[in-house]
Amino acid sequence: MAEHAPSMLRERRLLQGWSQDTLARLVGVSRQALNALERGHAQPSVETALALASVLGTTVEALFGKRETGRLALPTRAGPAGTRLILAEVAGRVHAHRLDPNAGEPADALVEHPRRPPTLLEPERWRRTLLLAGCDPALRMLAVRSGNARWLNAGTGKAVDLLVRRQVHVVGVHSLSDRDRRRVKGTLLVHLATWPLGLAVRRGNRRGIHGIADLARPDVRIVNRERGASARALLDRQLSEVGLSAAAVRGYDDELQGHEAVARAVALGVADVGVTTEAAATAHRLEFRELSEESFNLVIRPDELARPEVQGLLAVARTPVFHRDVGALPGYGTSRSGQPVGLT
Repeated sequence: MAEHAPSMLRERRLLQGWSQDTLARLVGVSRQALNALERGHAQPSVETALALASVLGTTVEALFGKRETGRLALPTRAGPAGTRLILAEVAGRVHAHRLDPNAGEPADALVEHPRRPPTLLEPERWRRTLLLAGCDPALRMLAVRSGNARWLNAGTGKAVDLLVRRQVHVVGVHSLSDRDRRRVKGTLLVHLATWPLGLAVRRGNRRGIHGIADLARPDVRIVNRERGASARALLDRQLSEVGLSAAAVRGYDDELQGHEAVARAVALGVADVGVTTEAAATAHRLEFRELSEESFNLVIRPDELARPEVQGLLAVARTPVFHRDVGALPGYGTSRSGQPVGLT
């Protein structure tokens, strides 16, 4: 099959907030045919090209004309041989992020020699893909539904670091610290979901853990989130409110990344308790005691907001399908998903 440069078709579709099925139905082609056009695997007939341009409110030349795709330097020393990478083009530079071997996510590139640039697996797709970072799996659900985004699991502090360093396009955060709020000043916040954070314990609660004060008991061991994570910040605030120091809590320095990892550690008996989401606790058949309701928001730089991919992402966040899907997770609220919160 002859290969052609990918068109602007996907970007224009996402700008309208349409799925491939919707646009294909409007134009009178199959979804598979539309997908092939978007990926550059086929060229449209004159009739199809005109229909697409009409429905999308643009011209055939704007959709299928030649695009300038200058070569960007790939990062070197991205990891040892065999490292699988997600790539992101942000502000004219390419950034490589290592994939967890157990993530089950497809790679954009492979490191075949540790001192050479990685080998691209799909030369064009990643250049038109948004990279999202944050701790909430709803971000992955949003990325998959948008069709042009990938998700990196990262706590709020780490996600802010990635945004400030221009290594990702959009991040999801909750309970920003004063420092992180200053670092993202001038960005746009868009609401994604609400969900509770709390203490997760094994069923039956044999240790009798009912609140923060119980964490200082010598027979109780916790597992903590990494530094910068909002769940850790919540734990620190709650400890301070009852007059406890971190040194009084067994396991305080035992760190894991992500709500799911904390819940799994408690379920396996590695720890007696941890701060996580109700959804993660329920997934691992744990009991849950709420400490706080969190508002999880997207953080978007003003210079990224006009991108068709970003507008498409926000359009997906406003759809009833996304609201119902995410709202089915234990404890999640989605009535305001996709609505602007304001500038930071």
